[in-house]
Amino acid sequence: MRPDGKTVLVLSTQAATSASVNTAYFDTRGYDYCNLDVHQTTEQGPSQTTTLAIRESDTTTSAATDGSAVEALTGGAAIVAGTSGFVLPTPLSDAQNIHRFNIDLRGRKRYLMLHFAPSSSCTISCSAFLSLAADGPAGTVQTAGEGEQTAATRVIVSA
Repeated sequence: MRPDGKTVLVLSTQAATSASVNTAYFDTRGYDYCNLDVHQTTEQGPSQTTTLAIRESDTTTSAATDGSAVEALTGGAAIVAGTSGFVLPTPLSDAQNIHRFNIDLRGRKRYLMLHFAPSSSCTISCSAFLSLAADGPAGTVQTAGEGEQTAATRVIVSA
């Protein structure tokens, strides 16, 4: 049985400027799939995103400092082999923009890191929904010989 997923607030809402690079990492251990949403609102007209990439690492230290860029999840002005896997869209000035990444975590390193930089001021946040957990949900027990699962009390703690 595959249990319910887990929502992670990767980056709480914060202001971003052309002088800033915003990064945040999160742990994907125990999950096989991730829907990562980067929310971007414009404050001073269209804010072209100059950097939007997902990096990966086996440790939090290297994920926070550099990590390995995932080419398919790195945006650029054009698709360039070995560098970028998608073209960065121009954000709409009158709406909230959501950049969604659907990531198969099998074969990926434990930590993923968002790396974001706009060309002008905007507000950003990021959330991830991890799913297809390898283990059963906390509190689920297997009844011997019957092959049925009985759910016990389940406590969800987000850190």
